[in-house]
Amino acid sequence: MWSFKQIKSRYLTQVCCFCVICIVSFLNISIISASTIKQLSIEDGLSNRRVLGSAKDSKGYIWFATKTNIDRYDGERFDYYKLSDNEKNRGIKADRANKVYAFTEKSVYVYNDNADDFELLFSLSGRNDYLNNATIISLYFDSQNTLFITTNAGILYNNDKTWLTVSELKNKTVQCFIHTPKGEYLAGTNSGILQFQKNIDNQLKLIKNQQFLGFSSYRIQSLFYDSVSDELWIGTFANGLFVQDLNLRFAPKQILKTTLPIKIITEIDKNQIWAGSDGEGVFIFDKFFKTVRNQLAQGENETDNIGANGIYNIMQDGNKVWISTYTAGIFVYNTSSIVKKLYRHEKFNTNSIIDNHVNVVYEDSQGDIWFGTNKGVSLYSVRLNSWRHFLTQNSNSIENSVILSILEDKSGNIWVGG
Repeated sequence: MWSFKQIKSRYLTQVCCFCVICIVSFLNISIISASTIKQLSIEDGLSNRRVLGSAKDSKGYIWFATKTNIDRYDGERFDYYKLSDNEKNRGIKADRANKVYAFTEKSVYVYNDNADDFELLFSLSGRNDYLNNATIISLYFDSQNTLFITTNAGILYNNDKTWLTVSELKNKTVQCFIHTPKGEYLAGTNSGILQFQKNIDNQLKLIKNQQFLGFSSYRIQSLFYDSVSDELWIGTFANGLFVQDLNLRFAPKQILKTTLPIKIITEIDKNQIWAGSDGEGVFIFDKFFKTVRNQLAQGENETDNIGANGIYNIMQDGNKVWISTYTAGIFVYNTSSIVKKLYRHEKFNTNSIIDNHVNVVYEDSQGDIWFGTNKGVSLYSVRLNSWRHFLTQNSNSIENSVILSILEDKSGNIWVGG
């Protein structure tokens, strides 16, 4: 362990080396993970590399629906649950109370915390109507926590413990379904977008208007409603991504041209829209200007490479964005402004971080940022916008420059451990 004594100039003047025989306990110190993107794979305990969706429950667990199991992750280890031996897993959702529901191609299950298992809630099998041979596509919960089940032959929803269908959606593939604060329900189908409202009996009734007429020939894959601007983001199967002003102030605008499906659209950090495609990774849009700011995809540079292009789900949890892929497991993206601004090493530029392999980031009492890397310590002075480096591989004082922990004591000394 090494101690760095700080003086008013904010530079380091003393180095004292000690033999490390224990690991520092951080108690109330908050440590920020510095890696922009981390992967969770089968080597880390994920049951299968094909991940269909994710959800967060009321206790903070992260759940994944994989091809073979339902996985629960506590940040360190996985627990596994089996839904059915005869039906393929299709996804997982949390309701408005963060209760977890998982579903297969035919059935919906709800997690019972007391039994620590999933219980069957609903099944299409055995129905005597046109939905008997249908396949479940997704689940949606509106603001009243009503459950809607979308299928490749229509939609069902629970009304006072009775499962109802919608005649206008009979034999239509309903890929996505959302509810706006105005009380409108929008169904994205294989032949455009249909708009509904609930009547006095809480039954969905079609609203006949021409608002979405231009999308009638498009296969709709995903929808996102922006309540601030009253705009609808529309992801298609093969015609790209559009934004439509629901106040009809301007015509629908195509903001992304692609022939690949846009499977998920979601808001991140209130100023970004992330669109996950099945073949081109994640497109990150400026929410207000509707322009692509970045792309996370296989083969991109080190900080933007997520190792897979088939994106099935995107979920934000604080500073973490969980990206579910069909071929490479989970990628966890860190949205911390500190990490995004300071992480990248510039070769031959001493006024940048010493190494891109960052193990720990620590903000001290004066607001400066310390980075523990595989090649020593980098100190970023926020006030001076400058870097200093210590315990580097070229230093004669140490043999190992891998830094794993950083801590400031009450006297303002910075302690690092490797």
